[in-house]
Amino acid sequence: TTADEVYGFMLVDGSVQILEVPTSSGGGNYASFGDMGENVTRAVVSAFMANDTSLNYLGLTATNTSFPGRVLMTIDRMDNVGDLMGNQPLTFNVSIPGATGIEVYAYHGNATEPTNISSEGGTITAIDVLGNYTVMVPRTSTFIVYESSSSADHSNDSLWGLFALLLVVPVIIALVCLLRWRKREKMRVYEAGDLAVLYPMSLPATPSAAPSLDSPPPFTPTMPYPYSLPPAGNAWECLPPPAKEPGFFSRMFKRRQLRFLTW
Repeated sequence: TTADEVYGFMLVDGSVQILEVPTSSGGGNYASFGDMGENVTRAVVSAFMANDTSLNYLGLTATNTSFPGRVLMTIDRMDNVGDLMGNQPLTFNVSIPGATGIEVYAYHGNATEPTNISSEGGTITAIDVLGNYTVMVPRTSTFIVYESSSSADHSNDSLWGLFALLLVVPVIIALVCLLRWRKREKMRVYEAGDLAVLYPMSLPATPSAAPSLDSPPPFTPTMPYPYSLPPAGNAWECLPPPAKEPGFFSRMFKRRQLRFLTW
């Protein structure tokens, strides 16, 4: 319908009731209601053309969005004696053909500024890809539905945030442990004897004259020397080969000691 205002008076009996809302295109947008909540027996739904003119008519401030408005309606629920029953959740459906996503804002009580329903526990769930959505709101107020360019289902935002946290924390812990391990490896201390080191030395020059008869006889080792004699002139002192590589458990014990000292 292209009317500026449409009113629906509903007797709540458990059946689904559909209201065609005003649009500038001449129709096609609908809102449907089923269970209105506990002790609710009747409701009045007032639908308006979803534009700034209607918001000004209602005394409400327009939202700061460039998305086109599609549904604007006020929902009042009552019990048998006519008392308002607005402070309880409500679920309703909206049908906006071709919409790939929607955003819903609410005006509560005497408030003139809009509130995104996702910031107060409301959810939007796409029923299909044809533009049908289920909207859950914590209380009834005046609502305006905008067609957005992406899905507006915020119901799983907190769950995805938890998944991201569970993924990031182990990665950070692993990086910290890797950095500490590299630091400990750089600080490892090697004991003397773990490496074979060669030190240069010079032999004394060969005497030009024969030794005197009064000189003591040259020293003779009492046990066989395990290495060949060095050549005359320059020689290298050969230290024993390195000790046998320690076993797995010995290395683990040494690393635990170093970890305790450097942590």
